[in-house]
Amino acid sequence: MSQSALIMMLLALSLTWGGAAFCIGIAIRRKQRDEADD
Repeated sequence: MSQSALIMMLLALSLTWGGAAFCIGIAIRRKQRDEADD
């Protein structure tokens, strides 16, 4: 496997996991905010 392909694969992985972590973080924050409203 060439180096550029490896770099692209790592970049794609970090993008997917970064996006997933971002969405999970937003969901958790929103849930905490909703519970504080009660």
